[in-house]
Amino acid sequence: MPADYTETVAPDDDAEGRVLETLANGMPYAFVVATELDPLNLRVASGDNVDTIRALLGQTLRALPGGASAISDGYHTFGELYDHRRALTAALCKALSLDSWRSKAHHPDDDPMFEGGYFIVGINLPTGTITYHYKLHHWDDFAGVIELEHAPKWDGAAPAATVDRLLEWTRA
Repeated sequence: MPADYTETVAPDDDAEGRVLETLANGMPYAFVVATELDPLNLRVASGDNVDTIRALLGQTLRALPGGASAISDGYHTFGELYDHRRALTAALCKALSLDSWRSKAHHPDDDPMFEGGYFIVGINLPTGTITYHYKLHHWDDFAGVIELEHAPKWDGAAPAATVDRLLEWTRA
């Protein structure tokens, strides 16, 4: 049975080989990070150990200059895409003002709001409610949106449901 987690420092000429060898030894998924901003100091974790993968990803993102916001696909950074999503959400909320809301607290029956100063924005569509969380310093971006003491109770929808509900609504 392969290990759930393998940590290794690969020599310059063998970094790719180590990753391929680990995958060939039966790890169903691999997460590879470069540590200390050294692309040849690799850590590989199997997809079976989500907590290890999250810890490695968090460690790597904290080490990057600018954190996760600076990661780019070559065209946009995550920070830019997040800003675009926030602006589009604010515009949609304004356009659907009677069906939009914002709150600094989740519903009392749901988990408390995330630590670090967040709020939730929701839009009640005929296809279901969609929600996003934003940092409190973006509260005024949604100034025209009705403020609720508590967000409505979460319906348990997975993140993919937001995309499905939006696209279903646009097609109707």
